Amino acid sequence: MKVRDFKNLLEKYGDRYLDNELVVLTEDPSIGPSANVSVKGIAPGFDWNTGKMMIVTEPRVIKKVNKPKKIRCK
Repeated sequence: MKVRDFKNLLEKYGDRYLDNELVVLTEDPSIGPSANVSVKGIAPGFDWNTGKMMIVTEPRVIKKVNKPKKIRCK
């Protein structure tokens, strides 16, 4: 998603949700509200991250990685 697309989606909702907390959904198990982490801020990327707008969460999110399959050598 581009920043422009995100901005357009927010504008479609109007001012109705301006005071809502901004969160990122996580895959953690949850009973009740969806599991999430709070957005602490945003920052434009630089150097290797040029061309990206980065969302900073609190707590920080660790990307879930599938275990690699074992390869047997004969």
